[in-house]
Amino acid sequence: MAMEQIGYVARIEDGIAKIRVDRESACGGNCSTCHGCPQTAVLVSYPDNQEHPFQVGEEVRVLMPTGKFFSGIMKSYGVLIFTVLAGTILG
Repeated sequence: MAMEQIGYVARIEDGIAKIRVDRESACGGNCSTCHGCPQTAVLVSYPDNQEHPFQVGEEVRVLMPTGKFFSGIMKSYGVLIFTVLAGTILG
């Protein structure tokens, strides 16, 4: 199983496609009505495909394996928890 997002090619620089992926909020991404979430997007870098090159404005699917996503989260929060515990013990 993989996490999937739809994005758009924003620009291509030096053979790297910058793909704009809009963040989805927990409420379903209807933030324009409630103004509760920031309207930010993420730029994902991806090497341009030589056989089928990207076009600016093209819609693309961005897939990330679920295991890779959760291992990244665990590493990030693991470092945070370790530093808090180490500070507590040393203090």
